[in-house]
Amino acid sequence: MVWHVAKVVQTFGSLLGEPKLLTCFVTPSLRIGQRILLHQLESATQSPKLFVGLPLVPLLFVRDPSIVQQRKLFFIAFAVFALTTITLSAQEKEKSKQIDPSGTWRWEYEMNGETIKDAVRLNLDREGKLTGTYHGRSDKPVELKDAKMEGDKVGFQFPLEIQGTTLTLKFSGKVSQDELDGAVDISTGGGSQEFPWKPKRSVLLEDVVGEWQFKIETPDGNTLEPSMIVSKSGDKYVGKYKSDPNINVDAKELKVEGNQLLFMIEAEVEGNKIKASFKGRPYGDKIKGKIDYVLGDQSGEVEFTGRRKAAAK
Repeated sequence: MVWHVAKVVQTFGSLLGEPKLLTCFVTPSLRIGQRILLHQLESATQSPKLFVGLPLVPLLFVRDPSIVQQRKLFFIAFAVFALTTITLSAQEKEKSKQIDPSGTWRWEYEMNGETIKDAVRLNLDREGKLTGTYHGRSDKPVELKDAKMEGDKVGFQFPLEIQGTTLTLKFSGKVSQDELDGAVDISTGGGSQEFPWKPKRSVLLEDVVGEWQFKIETPDGNTLEPSMIVSKSGDKYVGKYKSDPNINVDAKELKVEGNQLLFMIEAEVEGNKIKASFKGRPYGDKIKGKIDYVLGDQSGEVEFTGRRKAAAK
C-alpha cells in the first residue's frame, strides 16, 4: 500500500518539484505530531519498507515541505489508504455473500413416457474450489467439468453419451436455500437446445456413506474427535462409531428425517453410562448439528461439526 502512495506522489512531480521522500506512519488519529520516522528514501523511485505489528496508517511526506505541500501529500496518501480499505472491505463482503451449494441436488423429467431421476453431488472446499459428480441412469458417476460458484450462481458441464451420440450438457442457475432456478443447455454437433432446470437439494442415507471425522467441544473445555463409518449392508445402512479406545459401538436408529442425519450411541466409560443422540444437517462432505447427551447423572446439549474423509482411490 505504501508503494502505491509513492507512485501517486510521483505523478504529482511537477507540483512537488521532485523532492526526496521520507516514509513514516501515523496513528489512526492522523496527527502530524505522532509521526514515527522509519526510513529515508534516496529517491522517489525506491520502494519504502512496510512496518508490521502496529495498527498504523501509512503516509508519505516531503523533507522540509511547505505546509501546503505537506497537506497535499497528506490528502493524497489518505485518499489512497481509504480507497484501498474500501476495496478490501468490498472484497471481503462479496466473499461472505458466497453461498455454499454443497450437497445432492435432485430433479426429475419425462423421456419417452418414462420418469427419469437424475442428481448431481457438489462439494465446495475450504479454498472455494467446486467439484462434483453427475448421477444418472448409469451406475457410473460422471465427473463435472468447469465447475464454479460465484456468489449465488453455480455452473458446470460434462459430456454424456446416449445411444452412440455424445452430448455436452451445460448447467447454470441461481441457488436459494435448498432450491435452484436454472437451465441446462444440451448440445451436439448439429446444434443445441435449452431446457429449464429446477433441482432441489435433499439428503438421503446414500448421501452420507463414507468415513466421517467429528469434532465436539465439551462443556469442560475438552475437544473430542470421534469418527463414524457409514456403509450399506444389504438393503440397510449401518454406522460404526469410534471414540478413543474406550468407545467402539454401532450407531443406533441411523436415519434421515427432514434432511437431518440422526443416530444414537450408547456406551459405558469408566463405570458411567453415556447416551448421546446426534442430529445434524449434512452439506456434501460437511455436517453441523447438536448432540443431546446423558452421562451418569448429568445431561445437556453440545454442538458438533464434521467432515467426510476423501474416499481412497
